[in-house]
Amino acid sequence: MKLHKSLYRVIFLLFIIIQTTFSSVEITVLLSGILIVVLLLVEPLKISRSLSIALSYLLGILTMGVLSSFFYKYELFDRVRDFVHFLKPILLIFVAYLLVIRIDNTRFVLRLIVFLGVFLALKHLVTLSIVDLPDELRIDRIRAKAGAGSFIEMIALIVLLAFHKQHKIIGSKSRKLFILIMSISFILYFSRTMILGLIVFLLSIYGFTKLTRRAFEYIVFVIFVFGLSFSYLFTLNLDQDEEGINKFLYKIRNSPAEVFASPANYDPRNHKEIFKHWRGYEASTALNQMEDNPANYVIGKGFGALVDLGFKAPVGGENGLRYIPHLHNGYMYVFFKVGFVGLILYLILLFNLYKQVYFKSNSFSERTIRSIISGFGVYFFASSLVITGLYNLGEISIFCLGIFLAMAQIESLKNEKLDSNG
Repeated sequence: MKLHKSLYRVIFLLFIIIQTTFSSVEITVLLSGILIVVLLLVEPLKISRSLSIALSYLLGILTMGVLSSFFYKYELFDRVRDFVHFLKPILLIFVAYLLVIRIDNTRFVLRLIVFLGVFLALKHLVTLSIVDLPDELRIDRIRAKAGAGSFIEMIALIVLLAFHKQHKIIGSKSRKLFILIMSISFILYFSRTMILGLIVFLLSIYGFTKLTRRAFEYIVFVIFVFGLSFSYLFTLNLDQDEEGINKFLYKIRNSPAEVFASPANYDPRNHKEIFKHWRGYEASTALNQMEDNPANYVIGKGFGALVDLGFKAPVGGENGLRYIPHLHNGYMYVFFKVGFVGLILYLILLFNLYKQVYFKSNSFSERTIRSIISGFGVYFFASSLVITGLYNLGEISIFCLGIFLAMAQIESLKNEKLDSNG
């Protein structure tokens, strides 16, 4: 039995709306699992090589986490929670792929992403205009009340910037207006991760992530500009207690220390110094707790393992948490749970995504889509340092990856058919 393509379009749209509205991991996993079973029962499907490779590495990491946990006595709840967290990207990639393959219309999917991005941008701007904000510019309040970021908006902006010459998806006037709306919304998120993501995807689309002399020269130039800009921030008198744009600039300046450095001395009763290096503190604490058994470095501590912060930190709700299941640093998170073996699988997966930028095709659409897939690899490589990368619990980025993997397969089959017809 086959369903009409319009029904798949409705299901796809509803699923994205649910993803962007609700941040519950449990709802996402349950809904994804049900949809996958139903879609495969309705119409079996042969998956592409790119998807099978991605899923095989993720399944390998998931299996490693389950097996490693057998050597420890953890609470059942903690085991199940970790299993669900590591299962989520597998299900999201697969359900996105299945829906887009059944829709079988790249232009429709790209237009839907753009219109959804514009809708979310307008929603963000309207929220900013009506919420009760303090008179002074306080970025933390703005982000808390209006939103801290939107991956869909960033991808929609990327799509409009990429598909504008040989493969237009909307009219020129609408395109310019949409870019303006989403750019304003983008800036007002004050998100370091979104800025990094936009740069990474643009570099990938225009071929600057390829290992060529021209790309190397551009990358050196970009690094030089960033170096000068970053150095300039250290000449400014910035403090983390300031408000407005100065606080945003302080957070940018403090980013490397926050990720890589752990405070040498700290007072558990005074969290100010720790939070300046929070991600580094999490990672170093987790690493120290792996020393009790050398096998931990190879296979990890398994699903159910918790990181003991040494004090009840003001995270995870009003009462705070001392034992946390999740880390901001994605590499340390994977290493802590599944060891060096799992970390290698994770890096190989990211490298396989990155390699898509070298794919050769006569089709502009297929080349561009695969360049965006490559951008996902580089984006996850960078975001793994700050927001857990591919295992981020709140982002829709992994679902978007499944969308583009499916569109790459659609365009590939379309080109094969054209070539066979001469």
